[in-house]
Amino acid sequence: MSRRKKHGSQQPPSSRKRTEKIAQTPPIDITKMKYVDMQRLVCELGTHQIELQLQNQELRSAQVELAESRDRYSNLYEFAPIGYVTLDEDGRILESNLTGATMLGVEREALLGANFSKFVSRESCGAFYLYCRAAFSDRTKRVCEIDMRRADAGRLAARLEGIVFGPEDDRRCRAALIDITERKDAEEALAELNRTLEQRVGEQTAQIRESEQDQYRKDLRTLASEVMLAEERERQRLAEDLHDGLGQTLFRARMKLEQLSLAETGAGEVATILEEMGRMVNTMTFELSHPVLRKLGFRAALKSLARDIQQRYGLSVQIDDDGQDIPLDERVALILFRSVRELLINAAKHAQTNRASLSLRRRDHSLHIEIEDRGKGFDLAEQSHHVESGHFGLFSIHERMEYIGGGFKIRSAPGHGATVTVTAPLATANAAPSA
Repeated sequence: MSRRKKHGSQQPPSSRKRTEKIAQTPPIDITKMKYVDMQRLVCELGTHQIELQLQNQELRSAQVELAESRDRYSNLYEFAPIGYVTLDEDGRILESNLTGATMLGVEREALLGANFSKFVSRESCGAFYLYCRAAFSDRTKRVCEIDMRRADAGRLAARLEGIVFGPEDDRRCRAALIDITERKDAEEALAELNRTLEQRVGEQTAQIRESEQDQYRKDLRTLASEVMLAEERERQRLAEDLHDGLGQTLFRARMKLEQLSLAETGAGEVATILEEMGRMVNTMTFELSHPVLRKLGFRAALKSLARDIQQRYGLSVQIDDDGQDIPLDERVALILFRSVRELLINAAKHAQTNRASLSLRRRDHSLHIEIEDRGKGFDLAEQSHHVESGHFGLFSIHERMEYIGGGFKIRSAPGHGATVTVTAPLATANAAPSA
């Protein structure tokens, strides 16, 4: 290229003038020329021949450079990292480089003349149509991204960047075809990863919330049970105060009254009132805190409870005891006794039966108590019915059993009575037992 610039493709002005001058000179008769003139002519012809040889050499060099430049351009075009296609207004492929044909999976000869839409996926046909319409509406650069179908049915995501050129009656669109399949796959993988992460975050958040709710429920159960224990201790204190205070006072009053003459006016009536007050104090003491549980243990308390239930509610409770040792922690015994008492009272009030059974079974390191009645039963699915019928306390019992590490199970159906099973852990060797 530099040699062409240095020498040029035209003759030097002096040589051209001499050539024109010679061309305008009439033919010379060599036979009439002098020897000197003939020598000068031969010299001029030799100079002209040398000039022609130099010009011919320059032309050959320029031709080689043009061929090399053409080859470089051809290589850049044919083997570019992106495809190049030229389309007419109908979408037919007029030109294509080898890269474009390779991207579409066909031979270039088969590609030329084919309609470009043949390689566009059904989902992207609309986008390609709008792209062509916009591109041929003006001469500005247009860009779109479409999904294409290779001849081997492989997927190709492509970006088209094209511009229209040529006269109005023969406009063409020269477009670059850029493979963005890897980018699209990466975007889809990233989107899927984001969805997976969002799902996992949602699941973990739900688990955390569920864990927090479980902890909250456990805290509520613990608080409720602690409140019940505190209430029971207060009941026990009040019962002792009633028994040791008011009960003893009434006893002394009755003893004093016996020393008086029954013939005195109103003495018998006062004695009757004091006796009634004594029974009321005993009942209140029993209601506040079962004295048998504290003094004689859990098994004796259940037998006393069965007698009391029959006297108060007319429900006969048959106890089936395997007689095994059942050491219970004082806290567990108290919660278990309160729960059994509520279950029996619930059966007496709502089961519409006069008979029930209570069984005690020791199994390994736990106590199993089963309370069964043959009353009207109820539907476990009808929660509103449970509340209205007084079965709301079953939930409270379930919470208590979980608090002490036990279990609660109920089976019932309308017309088939109800069976409730509660389990509680037995006391360890170091715990204070309450059998």
